[in-house]
Amino acid sequence: MNYIISLLAFVQAFYYLNRISKKTTWVVTLIYFEVIYNLIIKFLIGNTPLPSMFNYLSDVVLIIILMAFFRQSFGKVTGIPRTMLLCGSVLLVVSLVSYAINLYSPLQYLWGFRNNFRFILFAIMCAVYLQKQDIDTIMDILYGFFLTNILVVSYQFFFLPHTRVSFGDFISGLFSNGSVRGGNGSLNWLMCIVCTYQTVKFLNEGKNTKRLMLCWAGALYMAALAEIKLLFIQLVIICALAVVICKKSWRSLVFTLAAILSILLGIQLLYIAFPEFDQFFRWETMLSYVTHQEGYAGKGSAAGLDRLTAIPYVLKNFLPNWSEKLFGIGLGNADYSSYSFLVSSFYRANSWTGYIFFSSSFITVELGIIGFAVYLMWFLNDIRKAVTVSVQTDQEKSAKDMAAIIGLIAIMTIFSNQTMKLEASAYMVNCVLTFPFILAKTVPGQAGKPRVPTIGARIGKNTQLLG
Repeated sequence: MNYIISLLAFVQAFYYLNRISKKTTWVVTLIYFEVIYNLIIKFLIGNTPLPSMFNYLSDVVLIIILMAFFRQSFGKVTGIPRTMLLCGSVLLVVSLVSYAINLYSPLQYLWGFRNNFRFILFAIMCAVYLQKQDIDTIMDILYGFFLTNILVVSYQFFFLPHTRVSFGDFISGLFSNGSVRGGNGSLNWLMCIVCTYQTVKFLNEGKNTKRLMLCWAGALYMAALAEIKLLFIQLVIICALAVVICKKSWRSLVFTLAAILSILLGIQLLYIAFPEFDQFFRWETMLSYVTHQEGYAGKGSAAGLDRLTAIPYVLKNFLPNWSEKLFGIGLGNADYSSYSFLVSSFYRANSWTGYIFFSSSFITVELGIIGFAVYLMWFLNDIRKAVTVSVQTDQEKSAKDMAAIIGLIAIMTIFSNQTMKLEASAYMVNCVLTFPFILAKTVPGQAGKPRVPTIGARIGKNTQLLG
């Protein structure tokens, strides 16, 4: 059955890429490839003879995209939104200052650079190359894989044998092979993005009611089977934010009531699938869950290190002096890899504490308070752009509203897990967060006319940096 699912995922990916390649340039096709490839590659590697080295194909593709950009722009930073360039550059400077203070292996720094800056560079390329018409195409692709994941999650829950102790952790759809933990965080992101987009489209445009219902029902169903408790909280946030920022109409009231009922039904389904979480969604239980003193991973992890306590823990225990508190121990100097020569000595000594489980503590260890603050600025800038960009149609408003909500969810996720550092989710999320910058490339009053040359022959000319 796993081979059949692998074939289905491959055929679906090939269909989308083949269709896209006929309508756009090869560079834009590679950007689509980055998103689609990382939606399925974990499952393919786990269930076919593909070697694990295929995890790094997306790195090669990103390098090719960057080479094409610099070749076409002749080394000029043309077409790059100035605020994205500023935030990325400041984070780079902070990482270099941290390296200069700590002076460790250059190879370790480069590995850390790869693990953190690849998503920033990809986001910049999305902002430069993608056009407004690509937004709906990307969202249709994510919706297609969302539907596929419903089938895969059902198969993994009902037909794969697992121990009851960590049953839900193994349910990850196409984001893992279904027999190891790790992946349902990326599945959670796919559900968040698809549900948010369909929600804002319904509230702003009054369209796709059936698709909205299917997305919410499918997401709640998968969240219950995969024990993704975080999604229920995120859906409440998505609902509240969407009602506030989207167009006001009778649809807002109907949607709010339907969303509340759906979430309550989804929670009951979770309790049926996992009786041990009965009454989990009480304030006292949830607060204890994110701050419990035995640590996030229970036995064998550091006491006191959890979602809301991770940063204070690492500042107290790993960063004793002020230079380390401000700039950390160095980018990549707390990182790890399946290749032993890239595993840092800090990770070997302290991985048991679980600091890698949260992006917040991971980044703070490596880049300190300043580095973490600048990292957050990257996402705050995405939200700022989503709020301030001018749009002309309800369709464009839906895209910017979705990006604003996803930006806030991204910041929340930084404190709750490490999915913003994983290629299975971070490429997808960062692509979606660039939608407001893509919309900004349209001249007011002239919808569809780009401010920068359409990519192909397109970046060779001088163009202004966009905000």
